[in-house]
Amino acid sequence: MINSDDVKVICPEEGFTGNDEITRGIQKIILVTLLEEKKININQYNNAAQYLEKKYRQC
Repeated sequence: MINSDDVKVICPEEGFTGNDEITRGIQKIILVTLLEEKKININQYNNAAQYLEKKYRQC
């Protein structure tokens, strides 16, 4: 089983662009897939999704 230390969410340092929106969408799809395949639990999914949204709001 994958623990929370094995799942990384990457956010570029630059401002939010169209490419960043695509990257964020792909990362969300990956998170949903990991959750559906029971590789992460709902708490790990929620934490990663919140982190992802927070990082992209700061960009």
